[in-house]
Order: sequence, then C-alpha cells, then structure tokens
Amino acid sequence: MGAGCGCSFGFPANERKGLSLTAFSSSLAETDAYMNIDGEDVKLSLVKSTSIDKKPRVGDRFSELYQANGIKVTALYLTTAVCGPREEACEATSYHVTITVVKGPRRQTVKLTGACGC
Repeated sequence: MGAGCGCSFGFPANERKGLSLTAFSSSLAETDAYMNIDGEDVKLSLVKSTSIDKKPRVGDRFSELYQANGIKVTALYLTTAVCGPREEACEATSYHVTITVVKGPRRQTVKLTGACGC
C-alpha cells in the first residue's frame, strides 16, 4: 500500500520484537485489501462491510468480507484505541482484528493488531 489513508495490521509477536511486518493492509480510499496468502501477496476485493460511518469508540465492532479467485477473507474488527477530543495531531484508530481465510477446503484464522488512519 502506498502513501495515503489506510489500514495496516501485523502479528503482535512481531511488534513486540520491533518488527513492522504487515500481514494485512487496505486503503481507506479504495475497496481493495492485500494479504500474503501461501507466500503470495493477494489483492482482495471488498464484498461486504458492517462498518458504520460514525466516530469510532473503544469497544466498537464491525466486519468486512473480501474475495479473490477462490479465496474468502473475513475480518472481524474490535476498536481498541481512538483519538481523544484534545489530540489534534492524532490521526489513527487502533484495532485488534481476527482474520479467517478460506481457500478451497482449508481454513486458517489469525489474530492481528494495527491501525487505520492517515
């Protein structure tokens, strides 16, 4: 994902080690996302979202469904941190996301952390 507004998520264990490896990313301006699946970066198209256009609050939940060539990816988001009313420089909202990938008969679920912002 290039410059601009978007979301980036990685494995919590990598973050604790100081590694910034992205496992799932999406653009806020487009309906595409990218995820490394079986060693290949896959472009996913958004099919459905339960996100509501309102200011997020800690504890809010929503989901997104993506698809690409026989692959379904479900992302379940939990809002963990938001910008405070006096934090003018803050531009990101933090999430825990549980992602389930279904490819053929295989299913794998991973837990990631990250943020969306500009």
